[in-house]
Amino acid sequence: RHGKQVGRHSRCCTEEYSVKHIEEVVLKALREHLSTLEWLSVKAGDKAKSRMKTVENHQKSLSEELDKLKAEKIRQYEFYADGIITREHYIRKKSELIDFMEKLESDYKSTEEEFDRQSGLWESATNMNAIAKKFVGEQKLSRQMAEAFIENVYIYDSNRIEIVFQHEDEIAKLIESLNWGMS
Repeated sequence: RHGKQVGRHSRCCTEEYSVKHIEEVVLKALREHLSTLEWLSVKAGDKAKSRMKTVENHQKSLSEELDKLKAEKIRQYEFYADGIITREHYIRKKSELIDFMEKLESDYKSTEEEFDRQSGLWESATNMNAIAKKFVGEQKLSRQMAEAFIENVYIYDSNRIEIVFQHEDEIAKLIESLNWGMS
């Protein structure tokens, strides 16, 4: 329609297509998209949940190691206070322990950031899955489906219709999360 209104300066096609044909094409593409989205969200969600568990275990071991170092620092002070080790030995040992504790604390902070990232991925996957499941069995294209998933539909000719889906950045993050750690 736009091509007819603008005239020869338009790149749009001037042919008219039935709404039913366009809806059938969009619905078919949307069904495939929903199926892929459902699969992707389950896989990415499971992987994120697994990584969250791994990070939690790593955090626990870092915390335990940090507690051991704190106890060792106190033990070294007691040795110094009891005259078992010299002041220089105590200061050197204390400095080594503090350096190691700072490294562990930095590692712990990194694991917290990774946990937050994985938690965000899991939440995004869960939300995408819920949206996909809501519409996966639909037999007819509805306004709600279109508004939930379709950003634009471009019609070039009867055999070439481009559908731009919403949530592309979230989907890209889920795909990236599946590929992360594979290479």
